[in-house]
Amino acid sequence: MRRDDLVVGLSLANLCLLRAWKEVLALAGPTGYYLSPATSLPWALLLDVLVLGTLFAAGAHLARRSGDARLLHVARALFLLALLIPLDALRTEFRVPRLFEFATWVLEPAGRPIPLRDLAPLIPIAVFARWPARSARYARATLLFFAPFVLVTFGRATWLGIRHPIGTAYAERPSAPALPAAAPGAPRVLVLVFDELDQRLAFGERPAGLELPALDGLRSEGLYASSATPPSWETLLSFPALLAGRMVVAARAVGPSALLLRFEGEADAVHDWRGEQSVFTRARALGVNGGLVGWYHPYCRVLDALTRCAWEPYFDVINRGGGAGLGGAMIEQLRSLSPWDRQRRHILGYRRILDEALTAATDSTLGVVFVHWPVPHHPFIYDPARDRLTVHRYGATGYVDQLRLVDKTVAELRAALERVGLWAATTVIVTSDHAARVKDRPEEGSRRDERVPFVVKLPGSAGGSSYDRSFSTVMLSDFVLAVLRREVTAPAQAARWLDRNAPPRPVQARR
Repeated sequence: MRRDDLVVGLSLANLCLLRAWKEVLALAGPTGYYLSPATSLPWALLLDVLVLGTLFAAGAHLARRSGDARLLHVARALFLLALLIPLDALRTEFRVPRLFEFATWVLEPAGRPIPLRDLAPLIPIAVFARWPARSARYARATLLFFAPFVLVTFGRATWLGIRHPIGTAYAERPSAPALPAAAPGAPRVLVLVFDELDQRLAFGERPAGLELPALDGLRSEGLYASSATPPSWETLLSFPALLAGRMVVAARAVGPSALLLRFEGEADAVHDWRGEQSVFTRARALGVNGGLVGWYHPYCRVLDALTRCAWEPYFDVINRGGGAGLGGAMIEQLRSLSPWDRQRRHILGYRRILDEALTAATDSTLGVVFVHWPVPHHPFIYDPARDRLTVHRYGATGYVDQLRLVDKTVAELRAALERVGLWAATTVIVTSDHAARVKDRPEEGSRRDERVPFVVKLPGSAGGSSYDRSFSTVMLSDFVLAVLRREVTAPAQAARWLDRNAPPRPVQARR
C-alpha cells in the first residue's frame, strides 16, 4: 500500500466525520450543553478515522493493483461519492441545503416550484459527472492539503480524552427522594408539550381530510383555548419560561449543565437555570412528586426536585452515546455518514420518549408529569398510510402527517392511563412551546400565526367549553399548581382562573 494512499484515506475519513469532530471538540465548550456523550467518545472517533481511512486506502490500493479499467472507474466514482459526505456536512456552516432536503424536492408531487438555492447539491454531482478524472485528481490534491488537520484533530481528541472529565461534567443530577404516596383522589397533572404544534393547523384551519380524533376527544371533554400564545418562538427560551412561570428574554448555554437566563423586566440580572425555582420545586413543597420526560434541553442535568427524569438530545446531535461503550460510540458515529441518519435519530428519540412517557404517566406516585415531545417538529418520520415510522418520508404533507402522529401519541397515552385506571383522575393539558415554523405550503410562508393549542381535560369533565381570549402560556406552571391545590377542578373554574391570572402577553419577536 502506497503511503500517499493512506494519507489521502485518513484525510478523507477525517473530513467525512467532520460533524462528529465538531461535537467532540465542543465537549469542553458551551455547545456541550446539547450533548449526551459517552465517556469513550474521543477514543471512538480516533478509531473510526483510523479504520475508515485504512479501508479507503486499501480500496484504492486493490483497485490500482487489479489493473482492471472498469474497476478503476468504479473506484474513482466511489471516491467522488465519498467526497459528497464532507461537502454535505459543510452546509451547516454555509446554510446550503443538505442532499436529503434536495431529495424531498425531487420526490414531491409535480407542480411545486423548486427554489434555485435548493439545487445547490446538484453542483458537485454535475462537476464530478462531467469531469470525473480531473475531479478525482483535484480532490486527491485537496485531501493531501488537508491531511495535517488529522494531526490537529487527533491531538485535540487525545487531550480531551485524558484531561476533560466527560463522565463528571455530563453527570445527571440524582433523583429526588420519593415523597409519601398521595392520598386517594389527590389531584395529578399530565402536561403534554408537543414541539411546534400549531393551533391554526391542528384546530383552527385544519387541512381538508386531516382527522385527529384523540385531540378532538380532549377538546370535547374540557377547556379549549383558541388564542394562546407561547413565551417565545424558540425552544431554548420557551421551555424554561413554561417551567419557571416567568418570561425569558435571553438564554445562553455556557457548559454541559449551565444555561444562563435573563427574565423579562431585569435588564442586567442573569440567572443560572440550574438554581432557579420551577414548577417541580414548587409542587414538591406541596408534597407532590414530579417527573419530566423530554428532548433538546438536558433536563436531568439541570433541574432538581425530579423524582423521575429522562431526556433525549436534539436530533442533529450525533454523539449521543450516553452509557454506550467504545464499540457502540464508534458505530453511532459511522452511522452519521448516512444521509438518512437525522431521521433515524429522530425516530429513536421519539420512541424512547414515548416509552418513558408511558411509564411516567402511569406511575401513580407522580403527581405532576411534563412530557416535551419531539413531534410534530421536523424531520418528518411518520407514514400514515402504513402507520409506521420511517426515514423515507418525503413530500409536502410531512407536517400534516406529523400531526397525525401527535394524535396517535395522545391516543396511546390515553389507552395506557385507562388500563391502569388513572385517566379519569388525571388532568391532561396539551400545548406547545411554539407554533409551526415550517413552510408546509409555499402560499403560507408569509403567515406568522403565533398561536399554540391549549387544551385542558379536567377530572370529571362532562362536556367541553371554549375560551377565546388571548393569553400567554407562560402561566402554565401557575395553572398546574392551581390544579394541584384544587383551585381549578372544572372547565368553568379554569376559565375564571385564566381571566384573573393570564393577562394577554405578546410573543417575543421571531429571530
